[in-house]
Amino acid sequence: MNQLRLLFCLIVLSLSATANAQGLVDFEIFNIDNTRDTTLICKNGSRVNIPKQSFILAEDSTNVAKEISIKIKEVLQTDEMVLEGISTVSDGKVLQSAGMIYIEAHKDGQKLVLKKDQQLKVEIATTESLSGMELFNMEAGSNNWKTDTSVLRLDTCKNYKAEFIWSSKQVSKKEYKKWKKTDGYEAYKEYGKNRFVFKGRVIDTRFVFGGGTSDTRKEHYIYEPTDTLWVCDETAASTYQFKMSKLGWANVDKFLAMKRSVKSKVITEEELKVYMIFPKQNICLLGLEKEKHLYSFAKLPSNRRAVVVGYKQVDGNKVHYTKQKIITRTGIIILPPTQEVGMEEFREVMKKLSR
Repeated sequence: MNQLRLLFCLIVLSLSATANAQGLVDFEIFNIDNTRDTTLICKNGSRVNIPKQSFILAEDSTNVAKEISIKIKEVLQTDEMVLEGISTVSDGKVLQSAGMIYIEAHKDGQKLVLKKDQQLKVEIATTESLSGMELFNMEAGSNNWKTDTSVLRLDTCKNYKAEFIWSSKQVSKKEYKKWKKTDGYEAYKEYGKNRFVFKGRVIDTRFVFGGGTSDTRKEHYIYEPTDTLWVCDETAASTYQFKMSKLGWANVDKFLAMKRSVKSKVITEEELKVYMIFPKQNICLLGLEKEKHLYSFAKLPSNRRAVVVGYKQVDGNKVHYTKQKIITRTGIIILPPTQEVGMEEFREVMKKLSR
């Protein structure tokens, strides 16, 4: 890229989910120059690489010069899926998600689109590397995911760190004492902490027994790095990498393998949005309202730990919600009465349920 700019997030509150991302997950807004290559870094680690002059007005093909706004949502955990109102389902089949991202662009209040010959390079950070993942996008005006044929790549090592290979050398007592005052000795001690140190002591001397006697003498050794080995830093998150040729939602998922499925119905005391979340599998399912206060879930994975959550937003910044932990089986679930909390408290409740 000709010029790389790392732009961090200005976070604003969104409004109330479908393909237009009007849920309760916060947008991050980036103001960029459309004439320059740009890399955006989101608060949860996702990256979006934007080639210069990628965006045009929807009604014509002219380049949109200079300042434009990019709005991004990261939806990585089940609490965010509930807040955004997104279900992990593709044509009735349950999906297990590794993370979702939503991207849109604006110029002076007008929505922009990507030029036909341009693509955004996207990375979604993940703490779990699952095999069999595919890329999905959301159909306009729906809550249904469709398979995207774009190539999905998993980078399991984003950062590498150097490790020294150490070799020992026998020296005089004087040289040994001198070495113990150097940075090399401190580096070797740090290296030894995580490996073969006996009770925290560096192996720096060896005792040699005299033949047939009880006399001993010390041999002194120093340790020096003789080579460098580059290894993966396992504390760094892996990333799923793909390209987007149109703006909107993208989701990294795989179809959940189920030996047996069950159906459940949920009864509430008031009209709510009702979800069933499976935090360990990162699955979020939206209940279908069959009639007033009655919601159904079909093709659920059997005998799994889940949480049923019902909520609705009232008076702007307040929420009525109810929840119940369950084991999935065919039957009826009666949710307890709702309680009223502030929006921020509800967000915290959802975060705890997602862990």
